[in-house]
Amino acid sequence: MPKEWEALELVECIFELQIWLRGDFVPNIKPRIKPVEMMTLIEIDKNPRMPMKHYATRAGIQSGSFTYIATKLESKGLISRSQSEEDGRQKVLDLTDAGRILTHEVGRQFREHLTRRLSRLNEQEVDELRDVTFTVQNIIEKLETR
Repeated sequence: MPKEWEALELVECIFELQIWLRGDFVPNIKPRIKPVEMMTLIEIDKNPRMPMKHYATRAGIQSGSFTYIATKLESKGLISRSQSEEDGRQKVLDLTDAGRILTHEVGRQFREHLTRRLSRLNEQEVDELRDVTFTVQNIIEKLETR
């Protein structure tokens, strides 16, 4: 079990890395969307037809606040809502064709941005960062299954 300060230091380090990687990235897209909306689109792309509560949790916001985000994305023609086949009381979300195109374009632009940012590192540092990333992903998967 890590000491409390070590766990906090780990979270702060991951947060700082995330901020540095994002840097000044602003996607060149229309319609303009907020970061939380983009995170939602990416999550819907990775995990379509999940209940709205799933996306709210992934975005780190309350379900009621997420309804506002879903409504904004729907009004922009980027997502659609439908009844869950498993539980008719729940709404599930899907990307529209426009939402899928926009999400993939932002992904392409962000990969270019990351390539520029990471070009400051030498090959060994990139390999080390990749190894650490895979280690963190494996730990997250283990924690989620326990």
